[in-house]
Amino acid sequence: MGSIRFSRTLSVSSACLVAAVGTGLAAPAQADDLKLTLQSPGSVHVSSDVRAVNEFFGYSFSLGRVGNGTAHGVKVTYDATGLAGLAQLAVPGCAAAGPVFTCDQDDVAFNGVGLSRQPTLRAVQNVRLGAVGTLHVTVKSSNAATASADVKVAVGGPDLKLKALAEQSKVKPGSPLDEVVEFANLGNQPTSEVVLTANLTAGLTAGQRPSNCEFADKPAQQSAGNSNNTRPPVTLAVCTVDAAVGPGEVFRLDTLKLGVAATASFEAATFQLFGDENDANSPVPGWRKNEHLVRGTAPALGAAKATDPALLAAPRQGSDYSSGQKVTADFTADLSATSQWTPGPGADEGTLTIGIRNSGPASYNDPSAGDLSPRVHVVLPQGVTVSDLPGNVCGSTTSWHNRTVSPATRYFCGSPAWMPVGYQQTYSLHLKLATGVDRVTVPVTLQNYASEVDNSSTSAIMPWDHNPANDVASATLVRLGGGSTPPTSTPSTRPTSAPTGRPTPTSTGTDPAVVVAGSFPPAAVSMTNTDGRLASTGNSGTGTMIVAGSAAVAIGAGLVLVATRRRAGTHK
Repeated sequence: MGSIRFSRTLSVSSACLVAAVGTGLAAPAQADDLKLTLQSPGSVHVSSDVRAVNEFFGYSFSLGRVGNGTAHGVKVTYDATGLAGLAQLAVPGCAAAGPVFTCDQDDVAFNGVGLSRQPTLRAVQNVRLGAVGTLHVTVKSSNAATASADVKVAVGGPDLKLKALAEQSKVKPGSPLDEVVEFANLGNQPTSEVVLTANLTAGLTAGQRPSNCEFADKPAQQSAGNSNNTRPPVTLAVCTVDAAVGPGEVFRLDTLKLGVAATASFEAATFQLFGDENDANSPVPGWRKNEHLVRGTAPALGAAKATDPALLAAPRQGSDYSSGQKVTADFTADLSATSQWTPGPGADEGTLTIGIRNSGPASYNDPSAGDLSPRVHVVLPQGVTVSDLPGNVCGSTTSWHNRTVSPATRYFCGSPAWMPVGYQQTYSLHLKLATGVDRVTVPVTLQNYASEVDNSSTSAIMPWDHNPANDVASATLVRLGGGSTPPTSTPSTRPTSAPTGRPTPTSTGTDPAVVVAGSFPPAAVSMTNTDGRLASTGNSGTGTMIVAGSAAVAIGAGLVLVATRRRAGTHK
């Protein structure tokens, strides 16, 4: 059996979340209202080959706390008494007393904290294949209640490898999507069942839901007070399939009947396979704790033996129990720039409201970590200055088409990585007009990374947007009492031919969140940012979110960081 692979806990992202939420921590709590939490794998398999390298499994652990405040003086203790004659535990950098290791741990001020020291396991000489023991893990603090967990450690076991799923391109919206999941057992023990998990982005549907599968349809989720940190809706699935797969055998699941939604754009399906839902790296324990899983009613999903020598012989990958599939729809989405000037309250000031709108027919789901997503740009002429920007979601840029420009004249505001049909985001810039500036027109455009480095483009390069003319708008700033005073908004014109360029989807990561502002319906969604001070970055901020037909609720959630990837001051 090959070494088991583990995924790293995203503790840094959790730390970023706390900063994004923007709420100060309460005064240190006492032990009676502050409790530590420990998330651990239910089981860990170690290779029966004593020549194998020590197997890391600490990445499957994460620490947290219940209650306000920070847990100080945290120590993690591993008691390997229950592994005698089975496996040796080692935790470098920790104090050892026989089979017990005690490690100093960083303070715990939020959830999702990774271990400071990484434990490893190695099977002992002449251990019996299939032997099982228990590792006891305890987390203590000087000012918080203790948490503990028992981890089952087994020698050998099944080792499942998924066959990679081919990328699907130019898929017609509204069409079916049949998935064939094939896998091999490269371990030294048979399975009695296999557990398949699936994570489907918003544009993929699970129309047929087998009775041995459970599903959770998660609505869009947004971090507290930051409309640009939004994760799109997803569908989660857990399927438990009876399948006795022996070592060296290949099996194929019944075809999974999925679909491509009418609003699909850049989508993805991620599948993972485990011999037990409590295995290390399995998301199922967390889903059972945090999600509302509902069992399907369609005929049960089955599995049958198959032949695939190439799958058995192919080199191992770091996490080949998992397979991600990109699904790109043949879609169009009309993203447009908006602008409006409202003079006052003083004669020399006013509010310029700029924004972005998605008129569909597809939702926009950025696959590029920000390269493709447009930002709203505005260029201010001489005599017009900014007194306030929406907090941290807007900033100034010093580079444009590879040239240095004045940071006081060109401003940008970020947009989320996911914009459903009907979505609209606006940002209010408070401006001052110098003496003698009574009426002036400013351009407002959508720009993305491709257009910012392409000197021939006047707005964002988005091949899926077949109406690029409305990517450019303008607003006429009028001094109060200095001319016509009603609010003004004037779209500009430009050639309607679609710009060139080809998207290059890449995977995105996710972070945990704590607050959700309702679910996003595929219609009338608007977000407005109106407060804050001058900022030089574009990847977080505060604002008010309005969602038709939904109310703010507090549940566990995930995030996608906003599509404003360029660094402050350079933006290349």
